[in-house]
Formats: sequence, structure tokens, C-alpha cells
Amino acid sequence: MSSKARLFFLILFISFPYLAPLGAEQVPIGNPSFEADALCEGCNAISITGWATSPGGGDGVFNPTAAQYPGGVVPDGENVAYVNLSGNSVRQILTAVLEADRRYTLRVEVGNRLDEAFAGYRVQLRAGGVVLAEDNSSLTPAPGEFVTSTVTYDATAFDPQLGQPLEIWLLSPGVQANFDQVRLERKISVANPSFEADVLCDGCNAISITDWETSPGGGDGVSNPTTAQYPGGVVPDGENVAYVNLSGNSVRQILTAVLEADRRYTLKVEVGNRLDEAFAGYRVQLRAGGVVLAEDDSSLTPAPGEFVTSTVSYDATAFDPQLGQPLEIWLLSPGVQANFDDVCLSAAVPIFSDGFESGGTSSWSSTSP
Repeated sequence: MSSKARLFFLILFISFPYLAPLGAEQVPIGNPSFEADALCEGCNAISITGWATSPGGGDGVFNPTAAQYPGGVVPDGENVAYVNLSGNSVRQILTAVLEADRRYTLRVEVGNRLDEAFAGYRVQLRAGGVVLAEDNSSLTPAPGEFVTSTVTYDATAFDPQLGQPLEIWLLSPGVQANFDQVRLERKISVANPSFEADVLCDGCNAISITDWETSPGGGDGVSNPTTAQYPGGVVPDGENVAYVNLSGNSVRQILTAVLEADRRYTLKVEVGNRLDEAFAGYRVQLRAGGVVLAEDDSSLTPAPGEFVTSTVSYDATAFDPQLGQPLEIWLLSPGVQANFDDVCLSAAVPIFSDGFESGGTSSWSSTSP
């Protein structure tokens, strides 16, 4: 490959990043770790590339030294954003808009300088200027440390802000909060995705699961494993797992989201093999309107006491006969016993679904080699 061709490929890769099929979809954020502005150590600027700041110099971007954080180390890169004044903010209006039947999770690293007082912080997710959800100083980082602020919002089909641009706002009531490594995830809303809604004692189980359907007869349900099932009784998310014991039985949920055209659906489920039971296999299915769109039929075999990640992908086209039908998640096993945890379903526009097949080529440019 010539140097010019290599450069062309690099430009394409940067401009049109590969859609990584890992968990929830990442919503694009400009300059998410505030690294676009090159600053000397200890230097700051009152404007931030890709972000709006308040007039008067109460906010900006800063490259800390060891006087602010041990070794001058921050969560990602060298810089952090700062907000000093009540009513001021660092904020960004995204190109993405609020979509129905989606769960949005905003995570921001919040820091407390060694050499300044910490007055608190606010991390907000907005759409069209309206606050959807916020974290108002729920955590207090120790001096010289960062904590992860998490803000979650479930958008429904009746949300008045649907179609409005998403916004991220970072605020502080005084001197000083620092912010770093901003990321926003979007996935399809799944009720009780890790089966934690039912409170169970260690080793206990129930044959019904909140927000999920089970088969009659007690062959499926939710359990809280002990060390007899998994080392330390630890499972991927929380304390509980779903279980399916019988061929033909299932744990399943019909979602509020429907199948949409020109979307790549990625369903991820953690599948476990108990230490004290045989493992007969598993099936993880994505359905719409009762029709199986795609499934993983025991492509992986977890070792006893371990979990593996089952991944099911489906590309819906404009001609899909199930368009508009409710999406469904089905978890099955041909026998005793499969466990399931941490169910995640994302939907994104496929960029490289099969080369250049995501539609037309109007978004691409070319140059002679």
C-alpha cells in the first residue's frame, strides 16, 4: 500500500470509526477528555475546544501538576475541565437526539484538587435545554482523587423532548470541581436487566422474575448463588441470576421498543455454568413479533463456575417483514442448567455492516492513489 493510500485509509478510519459491537452504543462526544487543547503543566485556558464555557473566566481547561493531584495524574490524558462559580458551567450540545425506548447512561470523572476547597458538583443530561436527569453531589471525592458520577435516564415513547439534541452540562456551586473522561452510552431499555429487582437471601430462588415471563412448572426463575455455585458467590452484575432448567422452557421479555429499519442490533448476555450442576448448553434469542431474528445456540462453553458473554447481532433493513413489531429477548436451555445475567441490547446505524454496504456511498470520498 502506498503512503498516500495509507493516509487515505487513516483519514477514513478517523472520520468514520468502526462500530465496535461491545455492550451499549457510545454516543459521540466532541473532545470528551478535554485533550484537544495543548497546555503546559500547571497552565489553563478559559475556552475549551468543542465545549461552551461561561463568560468571565470561571470555567475552562487545566493541565494539573503534582500540587493538584498525586503525580499530576488524571483519569484520561493530561487535562481536566474546571468550574469555579455557582451558575457557571462547561457544556456541550451533541449531534445525537433523544430517542424513545432508550436508556441513557452518562458517566463523568469528578475530581477534588489537593490545593483547593471542594464545593460539590452537578452533572446533568439535558435535551433541548431541559434537564432530564442529574447527579447533584451524590459523591465526595477525597482530596487529590476522582470519583465516577453516573446519571441515568430512560426515555419513553411519550417523552416531550424526543428528537431534541442531547446536552451535557458540568457545574459546580463554587471553587472548585474538576471533570474528565465524559462518556454517554445509549441502549434499548430492558426492564430489570440483571434480575436484581427481586430480593433473595443467599442460596434462595424464586420461580417468578419481576418484568420477565417464566414458563409454568418452576423450571425457570431467579436465584442468588452461593460459593457452591460460583467462586465467592460472585456473578457479573449484582447478586442474582436467571436460570432455565428444562428444554422448551424460557425466561423472556417483550420490550417497548420495536424493530426499526437500518439498525444493527447487538444483544449481549452473560451466560454461566454452575459448579454444582451439569451444563446442557443455552440459547439466547432476539425476536420481533414472536419471530426469531437471530440467536446464539451454545456457541460458547463456560468453564464450571464461570460466565461467558453471548453475543447476538441482527441488521434490520428497510424491507424487514418484522419492522414495527415489539422486540423480544428469550433465554433458553435444553436442560439443567444455564444461568443468565447482565442483559444488554443496543441499536445503532451500521457503518461497516459488510464492507461498504450500510447504504449509499454519499458519505465517502475518494482520491487517486
